[in-house]
Amino acid sequence: MPERILIVEDEESFRESLRLELEEAGYLVDAASNGLEAVQKAAQEHYDLIVCDVRLPGINGLETLDRLEETQPCARRIVITGYASSDAPIQALRMKVDDYLLKPFPAQDFLASVRRALEENRLRAVREGEVRGLREGLTRLVSSIHYESRFAHLAGHSERVANLCLAMARELGFSRSRAQTLYLSGLLHDIGLVELPPRLLQESHLTDEEMDLIRTHPARARSLLEPFGELHEVAAIILHHHERWDGSGYPRGLQAEQIPLESRILALAEAYDSLVSERPHRRRCTAEDGLKLLERQAGKAFDPELVSVFVRAVELSGARETSLPPPPAPSRARQAELLLNMADAYREWGRLDLAEAALSQVEPMVDTEDPKLLLRARRARILLRERAGDRCGALQQARELLAESRQAGLPYVVGQSLLELSRLALMEGSNEEVGDWLEEARQLFTVWESGYDLCRAALLEACLCAAQRPEAVSEPFGRFVEIFQRSRAAEVLLAHREEASSLLHIVLEKGLCPQDCATLVREGGIGAVPILERLLEVPDRELRLRVVELLGHSPERQARSLLSQARLDPWRAVSQRAEALLEQSPETSRTLGLQIQLLGKLKVLVGSEPIEEDQWPTRKIRSLLACLACARGEPVSEEKLMARFWERSGEKARHSLHNSISQIRRVLVERLGPAARRALVKRQEGYTFSRDFPCRVDLEEFRERLLRGRYLAERGRWDEALVELQRVDRLYRGEFLEGIYEEWCEDLRLKCLGSLIEALQLMAQYFLDRGKPEVSADYWRRILARDNCHEDSYLGLMSCSLHQGRASEAVKIYHQCAQILKKELNLSPPPRMVEIYLRTVRQDPVTSQV
Repeated sequence: MPERILIVEDEESFRESLRLELEEAGYLVDAASNGLEAVQKAAQEHYDLIVCDVRLPGINGLETLDRLEETQPCARRIVITGYASSDAPIQALRMKVDDYLLKPFPAQDFLASVRRALEENRLRAVREGEVRGLREGLTRLVSSIHYESRFAHLAGHSERVANLCLAMARELGFSRSRAQTLYLSGLLHDIGLVELPPRLLQESHLTDEEMDLIRTHPARARSLLEPFGELHEVAAIILHHHERWDGSGYPRGLQAEQIPLESRILALAEAYDSLVSERPHRRRCTAEDGLKLLERQAGKAFDPELVSVFVRAVELSGARETSLPPPPAPSRARQAELLLNMADAYREWGRLDLAEAALSQVEPMVDTEDPKLLLRARRARILLRERAGDRCGALQQARELLAESRQAGLPYVVGQSLLELSRLALMEGSNEEVGDWLEEARQLFTVWESGYDLCRAALLEACLCAAQRPEAVSEPFGRFVEIFQRSRAAEVLLAHREEASSLLHIVLEKGLCPQDCATLVREGGIGAVPILERLLEVPDRELRLRVVELLGHSPERQARSLLSQARLDPWRAVSQRAEALLEQSPETSRTLGLQIQLLGKLKVLVGSEPIEEDQWPTRKIRSLLACLACARGEPVSEEKLMARFWERSGEKARHSLHNSISQIRRVLVERLGPAARRALVKRQEGYTFSRDFPCRVDLEEFRERLLRGRYLAERGRWDEALVELQRVDRLYRGEFLEGIYEEWCEDLRLKCLGSLIEALQLMAQYFLDRGKPEVSADYWRRILARDNCHEDSYLGLMSCSLHQGRASEAVKIYHQCAQILKKELNLSPPPRMVEIYLRTVRQDPVTSQV
C-alpha cells in the first residue's frame, strides 16, 4: 500500500506543486493550509510522513509538529521554509526532523529527501517486526525446555543424545567450542516438536499426513532458533539431522558429505537412543542390538566411517550396557554466562522484555557454589530495573547486592558493588553515604591496582563534589582526568555517559580546568562525542562556545559533524568559531569512526552506534567482513575465501564472492560516505581490509597491548605493564567471534584464548610476587574457569594458599588438580607440584613461589 503524506503549507500554489510531485511519485497525499487544520486531519488519519513549512498562520510549523507528535508519533518529518531564520534550523534539528529544506529547492532534491525519510520508516517497521518475532520465538523456546518430560517415553531423551554427541566430539578431536555447539544441538534437536499436536507423539500408528507433519519438526526447530545469533549454527545442525547418507532423508534430500558433519553425528546419536528406548509403537532393543542395527544401516542411512567411530565411542563411554553416556558437558556456569551475555546485549539495545526472559532462565541455573556468577546475575537484574525507569528499586537492590558481596567474601566484587551503589545513589540525590562508599572502593581497587576501576571511582568522587560543593570541583575533576589519562580507560566515558555529562556541564559552566577538559576530549575517543552533543544543546551560549572549542580537540569524525551543526547556532560567536575550527581541521584528517569488534559477539559500529544484524544482507557477508578485518593489511586469496565461505570453487563461487564484497562496500558507504569504498581493496594476491582506511579493530589492539605488556613486564616496568595487561583483559569480551562456529575461526579462537591466559598469568604472578595472594588467586581461578587443565594455575593457587598459611587448602587444590588431569588428559600432576604437595603433607618449609 502506498505511503500517506501530509503537506502543511500556507502558500496554495506551492502546496499544490508539492502535492502533484508526490502523487506522480505514487504517494497518497493530504494537504493542510495551517497548523490547526493539520492537527484536525492527523486526528482522523495515519500519516507516514509530514512535510511542514516553518512559517504558518496561527501556530507556527515547529509548534504544529510538536502537537502532531501526540497523534503521529511514528511519522517521519521534513521541515521547509523560505526564510533563513537563525534559530529555526537549530530548533528543527533538536526535534530530530529528517531534513530541513530551504526554498526554493529542486523537485528531485525534495523527492530524494522524501524517499530517504520513508525508507527509514520502512526499516523501523521491519526492525519492530523482528523484535516481536524474537520475543515470540524466545517465549516458545523457553516453553519447550521441559516439553519432553510430559511424555514418559521421551523423558531424558535429549540429554542422552547430547551426551552421545559429546562422546563423538571427543573421539573426533573437536575443539571445546565446537563440541559445545554439537552438545547444545543434541539438547535442542527435538524442540520443533513443541509446535506439533501432543497426540502425535503418543500414537503407535500414524497416517501419511501425520508423518508428513512430524517431518516438519527440524524446520520448525530452525525457525525457533535462527533469530538468535548465538544459536544460528545449532539451528543449521538440527535442520539436517534427519537427512540420510543415501539421499532419501528430509527435509532437503541431501546425501553423503553434502550433509553437515555435525548433523550426521546427531543423526547417529538420536537413532541409537531411540532404538534402546521404549516407544509407543515398539519395544526397546538392547544396546548391542542397537549398535548392530546402526552398522547394518552404514552407507544407507548413516555415514559408514562415522558408524564405526560411534560404536567405539559408545564402547569407551561405557554405554554398551546403558543408553546413558558419561555426564561431562558444558557446565551450567558456561550456559548461564552465555545467557547473561544475551541479557546484557538485549538491555543495551533497549529490548527489555527479551533481556528479562534471558535473565529468568539464568537465575535458576546459578547458586551459591558460584558466587561470582550469582552476583553478576544480581547486578544484571539491577541494571535492567534501572533501564526500565525504576531507579529507586534498583538502588534498594544495589544495597542488597553489596551485602551479598560482603557475605561472599569477594573483595573485588565488593568494590564493584560499592561503585554501582554510589552511582545509583548520586542519580537519586541520596548522597549521605556515597563518600564513605567511594573511599572504601578506592582502597580496595588500590590493592588490586585496577586503573579502570580507580578511574570510575575518581569520576564518581568528582560528581559527588559537584553535587555538594560545585565551587571546589576543580581538584577532584583534575584527579579524575589524571587517572583517566594514566590508565588509558577511555571506555569509562561510555560506561558512565550520564555522570560524565553532568560533571563536564558543571565544569564548563564555571569555566574551570580548560586543559583537563581538552585532555579528556582528546583521549576520550568515541565516548566523548555523545557527551559534547548533549552539551551543545544547552541554553547557556557561553557554555556552547566552550563546547565548540572542545570539539576542536576531538579526532573523531562525529565531532566534525557537530561542528557543522554548530555553524547554525543563533549566537554569532558560536557559529563563527565552529566555522573557523572546520576550516582549520579538514575532513581528510578526521577518522571515520568505524569500529569492528571481533572478541565476543561480532559488532560493527559507526561511532558508538551499531550496524544491526538486520542491516546486513546475510550473516555470511558479516562473517566475510570479520574474516578480512582480522587479517587487516594481509591479502587473502579469492580461492581461500571461496573455500571458507562457499565450499566450492569455480565461477559461481567467484561471482558470489564478488557480490558479497560489493554488498559490504554498499553497507559501509551508506553509513560512512564514499570514502568507505577504499576499505576493501583488491590486490593481485587477493582481497584485503586496507590499513590506510581509518578503522578500529579490537583484535589488533588486543594483540598490540599484549605484546607491549609482555615487553614492559620483562623489563620490570610494571606500572606501565599492568595498564596494558588490564586493557587486554577488558578487551576480551568473549571468545573470538562468539556464536560463529566456522572452521576458519577455530585456530584464531584458540590463539586469542591463549593470549588472554598469558595476560592473566602474568598479572597473577605479579600480584603473588608483590605479596597479594588474594588478588593473585583470583587471576589463577579465572584462568582455570577457561582451561581447567592449566597446571601452572593449580600450582599458583597452591602457592597463594601457602603464602596465607592455609596448608590444608593447598593439599585440597593438589588433589583437585590430580583428579582433573587424570580424567581429562590421563596425566599426573607435574613434578614441581608433587614436590610441594609432599613437603606440605610432611609439614616441611615450602616456598610460596611458583
